Amino acid sequence: MHSTLTYGLVITQHILHNSLNSNQCGCTTGLRAVSSDISCLYSAVQENLIKSLVKHWGAMYLGLDAWQSPNGHDVLRTVLYCLVEDDTGSFELEAMPLDFVTINARHTGVYLADTVCLIVEKFGVQNKICGIVTDNASNNKTMINEIKKLKWPQFKGNTTWV
Repeated sequence: MHSTLTYGLVITQHILHNSLNSNQCGCTTGLRAVSSDISCLYSAVQENLIKSLVKHWGAMYLGLDAWQSPNGHDVLRTVLYCLVEDDTGSFELEAMPLDFVTINARHTGVYLADTVCLIVEKFGVQNKICGIVTDNASNNKTMINEIKKLKWPQFKGNTTWV
């Protein structure tokens, strides 16, 4: 996992470094070029993350949060949490952002469940998810009930709302 994250940081530094050098030479980077670079970076990191998640053998948990950005866009943030063994044999909790998805419909539990399922299936971790952490919004209860219907093999047990 660390190599995937490090790879992403190296790519980010490379893109940012090139942008800074272009700006120092009097060249300006257009918004479309920056947007394209971000998209390429996201795709490259995502592909490597998927490969590393396939190899991960431990439990995984999702953290989900739907919110509205300052510019008025509704977004669903999906973060994957898992324990990763470091070089010393110790385990560290690692949080990996999987996706930030624009929500284009009402935030119903069914719509959120469908969206979460698409994200989880894209990363191939649906058989490894043991739990989901959300806030206590009523649509999240419906979302969890909808996801339970899919019978992911590790996603079982009693639902708890605090």
